[in-house]
Amino acid sequence: MSGPSHDAIIHSASRLFGERGYRAVTVREIAADAGVSASLVMKLFLSKENLYAAVQPEESLLAEPDVPIAELGRASSSGC
Repeated sequence: MSGPSHDAIIHSASRLFGERGYRAVTVREIAADAGVSASLVMKLFLSKENLYAAVQPEESLLAEPDVPIAELGRASSSGC
């Protein structure tokens, strides 16, 4: 099923999951952001897990390290 509500839910879920991750986002937050009821979200997707699978956040962004690969796993020289 596709329509304005479905598209709004997908857009909101994609953005919120991308910003905060799966565990930190609730169905109620997604619904509020999309301007729909949490009941509609559950009716369309049946579960938060199904919604997450539907939006498939860009995993390649998570895989890109912020530091050079050569420096991964090195302890700092500050002794902390």
